[in-house]
Amino acid sequence: ASMAYYVDGLKLQLKAQKLTEDKLTTALDNMAKEIEASKQIILNIRRWSKLHPSDEMKKLQIIKVFEEVNFFIQQHNHHLSITIEGSPKDYVMADEVKLKQILVNCVLNSVQANAQTIILRANSSTIEIIDDGTGFTTEQLNFPFIPFRTSKPDGLGIGLVVCERMAKSMNMSMKLENLSNQQGAKIILSWVPTE
Repeated sequence: ASMAYYVDGLKLQLKAQKLTEDKLTTALDNMAKEIEASKQIILNIRRWSKLHPSDEMKKLQIIKVFEEVNFFIQQHNHHLSITIEGSPKDYVMADEVKLKQILVNCVLNSVQANAQTIILRANSSTIEIIDDGTGFTTEQLNFPFIPFRTSKPDGLGIGLVVCERMAKSMNMSMKLENLSNQQGAKIILSWVPTE
């Protein structure tokens, strides 16, 4: 969009015979900066699309992870009701930073879907993030992890895609569902339980 703006401006100045060498040089310099910024964005996307298996895996108590995520989210979302369900005996082998990032992103997606209540639930082999928001569209459920598709006016459409890639890098699967008997959605992370 920025580069198109500069191109249109150059065309208008050329047509009006007001294009000077200084104006042309400035516009081209700015376009070069925009190209470099776009290059960095594409490189970052390529990096996360090729996530390698995590080398930071360790045994984590799921309830403790939930509590830390809840504390972080509540700092800016005081209206939100988050319920934690699970046993202190449940653990998962995961990269702590990645798992927290997945959970925070999923909860913030729920907030953006107008959720007022969220349940973070875990058992010996799954984590569920359940909300009372607007739910997923049919397209999102049928083709869940397609990059750059978003219903948010200012969204990039890569949040859940990144989460799914991070989950895969920790030998986890990620699934999206809508609640069948009420409004809301559910995200399910599954893994092989640890002893």
